Amino acid sequence: MSMFGEKLAVSETLGDKECCQECSDSSSGATFKVSSLGSGFEVTRNPTPAEMEEFFTGDDAMSWNAHHRTNERDEMILDLREQYPHGHKRFIPISLEEMELHSKKNHDYAAGGNPLGNFERVSFILSLYPDLSLGDPSVVAMVYLMKQLDAVLWMKSNGYVAKVEGIDGRLADISVYAKIVRCIEQDDALANAWTEEDIDKALDKLREQGL
Repeated sequence: MSMFGEKLAVSETLGDKECCQECSDSSSGATFKVSSLGSGFEVTRNPTPAEMEEFFTGDDAMSWNAHHRTNERDEMILDLREQYPHGHKRFIPISLEEMELHSKKNHDYAAGGNPLGNFERVSFILSLYPDLSLGDPSVVAMVYLMKQLDAVLWMKSNGYVAKVEGIDGRLADISVYAKIVRCIEQDDALANAWTEEDIDKALDKLREQGL
């Protein structure tokens, strides 16, 4: 029996007739896709539930067992597993999830422009303040704020709709970051404020000096 995904040449001819259908083998649980191919047609054996279980865990295996077929993402995982067979079975699915997230996020931050545009624009703004301390928590919060603000301005400038987080959500983030900066600054001000005891000590020193 062929490995799943392998193309099996079939000698029958279909002429110009288009054909694409599914069939199955009840004994093994394998399914086959039959499609026209020039003067003949080809059969592709899909993986059985047991074979899918070897490649997937959790939702992936449940999805296959429920539908008895692979979707485009599953097929991509299988292809990659054949090319890179070593390592944890969840590594490739997780990598694909991250690639999808990166693509969507990059669309939101930089669609129509430099993929690194958000970083470059924010870094340019920070370069205008050479003495700015990136060790200051309020500055860190403002950098996060600027990242969101740049995304909003870029979306407004280029007129596109976000895939992950839209303008309203980012404006909410900006509002939250601004309040966090205020909290940090107020905490710092209170920490550095003179207490009544500090004032009394200072006055005592002045009296000792005859001032």
